Amino acid sequence: MNSQSNQPTVLTDTEIKNGIVDGIESANRMFERWSGGWWVSDYGVESMVAVHVAGALFDVAEGRRGLVTMENPCHELVDLAGRNNDAQWPLGDALIKSQRVDVAVWRPADEVEQERLRAGVWFHVPVGVVELKRQWLYGPCREDLVRVSTIVSRLGPSGNGTIEWGAVGFFIHNNPDEGRTIENAQQGVRNMLTEPDFETAGCRYDVSFGRTYGYDHKKYRRPSWGEYQCSAACILVTPKG
Repeated sequence: MNSQSNQPTVLTDTEIKNGIVDGIESANRMFERWSGGWWVSDYGVESMVAVHVAGALFDVAEGRRGLVTMENPCHELVDLAGRNNDAQWPLGDALIKSQRVDVAVWRPADEVEQERLRAGVWFHVPVGVVELKRQWLYGPCREDLVRVSTIVSRLGPSGNGTIEWGAVGFFIHNNPDEGRTIENAQQGVRNMLTEPDFETAGCRYDVSFGRTYGYDHKKYRRPSWGEYQCSAACILVTPKG
């Protein structure tokens, strides 16, 4: 149950993590077929990753009357999550209001929330946000994690908002030419979560990784690519307390 409402949550933690990891892998598998062997990390196809993740989450949320949207402006989430007073945002507008989130998950509004929303066209409130990257790069992934953490801490229960969770998902691959392994990348993700900014963010972080699989060099007749492997990662962000 949502601690702020009498409405049940539309996704469990496990369903969120599985949906994001499975969606990233599904997008990569499909792009590999379409392109004759290339991966999503090779081209700027984050939108394809977002569609597959959104679909995987909706497949579960739909049965609980949940909705999934894409590219919502953050100012819309601020309004609909219940925090619409600009004075409550001391860090300024740049971090939140000029941005969009890749995927948002919604649950039906309860009676109190429906009264607040009655002047608009929404009958659901946001409960989760997802940011996605087509490959693990420390800087961009860290930036997304900071932003998701800000949304969760300010629009969650401590801020009287409806946001229950956030997540950052990304594709990981090794680099045999540079001697970088999947394990190196996974450890880099774990190391990022021990930084002081995240230890004091008022959020919990739970990282999970999908299965590791290799490039099908027999099918695509590129034997030199046979050492490449990839995986997917999800960092689930939830409020502390």
